[in-house]
Amino acid sequence: MKAKNALTTGEWSAPHAVQVKEEYGTLSFYMLSYTKGIGAAIKEAGKRSEVTCEFCGAPGELRGDKWTYTLGEEHKDKKRNFSEETING
Repeated sequence: MKAKNALTTGEWSAPHAVQVKEEYGTLSFYMLSYTKGIGAAIKEAGKRSEVTCEFCGAPGELRGDKWTYTLGEEHKDKKRNFSEETING
């Protein structure tokens, strides 16, 4: 009952993501509130996103000049464009 009262009175809030996006080639989370455990998971996800291809999930690395992307060897020459044609082509 204490947890329910805390939620309704605003004394405690559940973890809440305000925004999730790619930024400088890596995953970024913006949280309204979170726990230490969730903070650690977000940090780990960010680190993994630095070495995971955005197109296929294979191992990758940060690449690019003006814009930075995380791309694997197979997709290193592709420009980022999230149309089905580009991802599947």
